[in-house]
Amino acid sequence: MNKIKDLYYLRAFGYEFIEQDIYNQTLTNDQKTLYHQVLQCKLCHLSKQKKHAMIEKHIQHKALMIVSDFADKNENESGELLDSKWGEKLKYLLKKYLNLDRKDFYMSYIFKCFNAYKDTSSLQTCIPYWFNEFALVAPKIVLCLGKDTFCHFGFENFTKLRGEIFAFNNSLFMPNFDMDYLVKNPSSEAVFIQDLHKLKGIL
Repeated sequence: MNKIKDLYYLRAFGYEFIEQDIYNQTLTNDQKTLYHQVLQCKLCHLSKQKKHAMIEKHIQHKALMIVSDFADKNENESGELLDSKWGEKLKYLLKKYLNLDRKDFYMSYIFKCFNAYKDTSSLQTCIPYWFNEFALVAPKIVLCLGKDTFCHFGFENFTKLRGEIFAFNNSLFMPNFDMDYLVKNPSSEAVFIQDLHKLKGIL
């Protein structure tokens, strides 16, 4: 893991660090301020493809926060998170097995601008926004979709930890498959559904 991933890995397990304005970003307790910071961000080249910021317009507390790495092209065009084929699949599964409507959970992306090539070079500038967002949402549990997303937080051994629930700052954290993986590996959908049932007692 590189240095920044090491720090976030330790932070997730409860270590505290002195906050420094490394990336010229200021953490905020105001939801509207954070939204506009993300909307106006031009700290990296990914902003050139941004039509809409990939952050919910209303940052509010939800028991379940779902995080993935990159948004879909359709989401960038419409400005509506989960406006995609995989987004529809996720909403279908959450409704069917957890009885959750779209308003019942909070969707988030690590990378706040769309990027067709899934360029991760801006991780160090994007992830502080995510941690600020996470602090404002204050979820009971974070459902982390996909191995890549899991690794962006500095974690390792996705195969071993997938479906497990562990402490993450003041919340819980469950890594699992993303929807693209389930489409390509339909036999894994039953495993994903089984893991969703673990969330019922928490939510």
